[in-house]
Amino acid sequence: MTLTLQDIDRQEFTLPRTGRGQSGYPKARLVALIAARSHLIVDAQIGPFAGKGKGETSLAAHLWDRVPSHSLTLMDRNFLDYAELFRFTQVGDERHWLLRLRKNSVIKNVRVLADGDELGEVEIGRHVRRHDRTLPHKMDVRVIHYSFDGKPQRLMTSLLDPVRWPSEEVVAMYHERWEIEIAFDELKTYTLERRECLRSKHPMGVRQEIWGLLIAYNLIRRRMAMAARKLKIQARGMSFVFSLRLIRAFLIATAWQGSPANIPRHLAKLDQELESATLPARRPKRRYNRWVKVKMSGYKRNPGRPEKPPPSMDKALK
Repeated sequence: MTLTLQDIDRQEFTLPRTGRGQSGYPKARLVALIAARSHLIVDAQIGPFAGKGKGETSLAAHLWDRVPSHSLTLMDRNFLDYAELFRFTQVGDERHWLLRLRKNSVIKNVRVLADGDELGEVEIGRHVRRHDRTLPHKMDVRVIHYSFDGKPQRLMTSLLDPVRWPSEEVVAMYHERWEIEIAFDELKTYTLERRECLRSKHPMGVRQEIWGLLIAYNLIRRRMAMAARKLKIQARGMSFVFSLRLIRAFLIATAWQGSPANIPRHLAKLDQELESATLPARRPKRRYNRWVKVKMSGYKRNPGRPEKPPPSMDKALK
C-alpha cells in the first residue's frame, strides 16, 4: 500500500521516478502482515516508496520472524525465494507458507500424490549457500495443479502431508489471500476517505501518523471481532463501512459524554447494534470479468519552457 506525503524531508522519503517523469510528492510504502479472516493487522513495516533495498520483499523480510507459530502465511508470487522460504519454516513451530508459482518456474517432480497433487524438489542456488552455510542443497515442496476461470494454475506450499491438508482445502485457503486487498481498501477508501495525503511534514511525524491509522483500524476491527464472536459468525462477515459509522457515532455521542462506569454497558449495547452490520453470503464467483482501466495519455510529460526575458525598450520602440 502506498501513501502520498506532503513536502517533508526528502532525504528519507524520496521522490520516486514514474513513466512520465518524477513524482510530484514523496511516497511511503507500507507492507503489512494481516490476519486474513479477521483483517487484524499483526505487524507492519514502513519505508520509502523507491530506492535500493526498499521494495516489498525487502521490507517484508523484517516481518518473517514476527509470524506466529501454527500459522499459514499466504504470499504473492513476488516473494518466491527458496532460501527465504526455507528459513521461514525453521523458525517457530508449524509455520507454513503458500504461494502461486510463476509460469516459468521449474519444479522437479519427486512423487505423485494424487491427480494434480505432487511432491517436488527445488534446488537452492550455490551463490546463496555460499553466504549461508546452514542452507541445504535442496528443499522439499508440494505442488498443486488446478484450474481457475478456465486457466491452469499452480500452487507451491510447505504443507507436505496430503492427508492432513487435502489439496481442495489448500486451494480454498489460497484464495482467501484476497482478504488482504479488502483490508487495504477499508484502510484507504473508508478509514482515510480517500485522503491518502498525510499531514505530517517530517519523517518521524509521518511514521507516527501511519501507526496511528493502523491502531485506529485495528481497534475498529477488534470491536467487530468481539461482536462477531457473540453472534457466532466470522468478523469478515460484517460490513466494515456500517460498523465504522456506528463506532464513530458511539464515540461522539456516548463514549465522551457518559460516565466511565457506564462504558461497559454502552459497549454491550454497541455490540447489539453491530448485529445490523451482518452481510449476506458472498458470491461464489465474480459477476463480471475484470478489465484494465483506461490508461493515462501516451504523450510525454511537458517539461515546461524557461521564461524569456522581457524585450528591451529600444527594441520595443522600433
